[in-house]
Amino acid sequence: MKLFDRYVLREVLVPSLVAFLVLAVVMIVSRLFDVLVLVGGGSFYLLIALIFCAVVAVSGFVIPAAFLVGCSVAFTRLSADMEVVAARSLGISVRRMARPVLFLGAFLVFVVLMVNLYVAPWGMRGVKAIAVRMLLNRENMGVVQDAFSPLFEGVTVYAEEIKDGWMRDVLIFDYRDKRHLKVVEAEKCKITRSPDGSFVMKLKKGRITVVSDDGSSEVLLFEKMVQRISKGGGLISKPTKKELIISELFRRLERERHRKKRSYIDVLVHLHKRFSLALTPILFALIAIPLSITFHRDSRWSSLVISVVLFVGYYALLSVFQNLVYKGVPVLLSVWAPNVIYLALGVYLFFKKTDVFAA
Repeated sequence: MKLFDRYVLREVLVPSLVAFLVLAVVMIVSRLFDVLVLVGGGSFYLLIALIFCAVVAVSGFVIPAAFLVGCSVAFTRLSADMEVVAARSLGISVRRMARPVLFLGAFLVFVVLMVNLYVAPWGMRGVKAIAVRMLLNRENMGVVQDAFSPLFEGVTVYAEEIKDGWMRDVLIFDYRDKRHLKVVEAEKCKITRSPDGSFVMKLKKGRITVVSDDGSSEVLLFEKMVQRISKGGGLISKPTKKELIISELFRRLERERHRKKRSYIDVLVHLHKRFSLALTPILFALIAIPLSITFHRDSRWSSLVISVVLFVGYYALLSVFQNLVYKGVPVLLSVWAPNVIYLALGVYLFFKKTDVFAA
């Protein structure tokens, strides 16, 4: 039976790997397009590192989807080619055929859990750090002529012209302090790197206008001004909840407990989703296997239809139940409800349909 188990696993793994590559490319292209437009490219090494970190960042989402496609394609083909019937004639039940796939699904549950808790946050931070490094390597930190360019979080720069490394007719909007909006106007501006690794902004002939939230304003004129931007320069903002490993997420949750209720709920929901989404490989397999051997003759695209319906259906349920959290429904019930529904449906279909002779 070991040879038969390897055969079934190969039938699942091949389409799963293909689906993983396709889905990963689609995901990272959509995510990295804006980043590459902003940073304007970089060295080959940095581009490879950026792509790798992006794949790692989305792997917790892509692995279950790819495994779902693999299960649907494999068992649809096995049933359509009468291999399920042949196995049944030899005394091998569909449940026995599915056993190695379910073991693989259980293993992927552990893999996705580790990815969600530790690996994906590292990948997201890596994407941000590499993008910042690529941006800092550009002249004037990637400011684009005749456009509003975000320099880093809370600071936007507009340069009417860039010539000989100098930005001309520059506007700098600094809204990091919510109570005091700072607008810097300068005829010329240039950003250079100092020997200690920090960045220096050199400005010539301009003025600084500070507008307070009470409507008052102050104006400071200058002929020359040099402003040092510390290493990193605020480019890397405070990590979002998706960028935190599990221990950091628990600390964030504890801090938010004494602050705004909605922020606390947001973090708590995200924490539960890290665990609940890790179970999707085994849930998808339990449903995809019986459906694939049942509808294998309805359409040549039945496996794809099954995959899309199951995947979209799960996340649609998750979205609906997640919104109920803000209407007073307990987080535990809301986040885990799709898993309970899919588990009940999967167990019913698996034990009901796999008893049917699939011809």
